[in-house]
Amino acid sequence: MAKPILIWNDTLSEQKELEKKYLPTITPYLVKGKKNNPIEKISSRPNLLILCYPVISFVNHPHQGCIKNLVGDNPSKEILEFLSSEKNVKKDTPPCFIWHTQDDDVVSVFHSISFALSLKERNIDFQLHIFDNGPHGLGLAENNPSVSKWTLLCEDWLRENNF
Repeated sequence: MAKPILIWNDTLSEQKELEKKYLPTITPYLVKGKKNNPIEKISSRPNLLILCYPVISFVNHPHQGCIKNLVGDNPSKEILEFLSSEKNVKKDTPPCFIWHTQDDDVVSVFHSISFALSLKERNIDFQLHIFDNGPHGLGLAENNPSVSKWTLLCEDWLRENNF
């Protein structure tokens, strides 16, 4: 039987704008099944993450729009640390496929790099691809032949990981 997967992407998702850009990376740390609710006994933790130009950190190279939308204008340092996914990688973090463009002027490529480093430090399987050029929000990148290869790379990664 195939493993269920959860994919969030600007092109594929019907989530709110904020959720599309941020919540996929923090969800594995916040979503836990509750023992007293039969429906919530099963974890909602995804089996893998596919992250396209993700917002990861609220501390290093923070995305001010996400900060304001999630926690308002003056969040505490503790809240920002809590929401920074690179600081919350745990042994049960799912495998990750990550891609970004180095000249993304909306979300710095450092978000993807810092998350990949945190995954590596904790021996979590991941694949990171950084493409030379392309604006933020490319989605499937159908009009960018170089970046559009991410879909084939992702397909190979999924196959290699038995998904």
